[in-house]
Amino acid sequence: MLFADAPDTELKQLTGSFPATFRQEHITHPVFVLVASQTGHFLCPCSTKGTPGQNRYIREGCRLINGRDHETDKRSYLVETCSFTLPLDKRFSRNLIYLGEVPASCIIDNRRKS
Repeated sequence: MLFADAPDTELKQLTGSFPATFRQEHITHPVFVLVASQTGHFLCPCSTKGTPGQNRYIREGCRLINGRDHETDKRSYLVETCSFTLPLDKRFSRNLIYLGEVPASCIIDNRRKS
């Protein structure tokens, strides 16, 4: 599942390190649900900055399903090093806009195996 509009200030509090800098023109980031469960969802922020050989990403032009008939307009890297559990606190989740489910075919994993 992909959501838009996670506030950067809240993300920084939850992850401790993301985003690295705050910008005036962009104050939110999308978040991707890595694991959904009844007790809480495990998420990671998404960023347009990343490295294909180091980060999985949602490809540009991905048509999301079961949502707002949304198509991704750019590559979104999954910042899995900054994953967190979605807080039950409504102050965070009330801002999120559900965009839809990301088909497995849209998640690209070209990470190098060590």
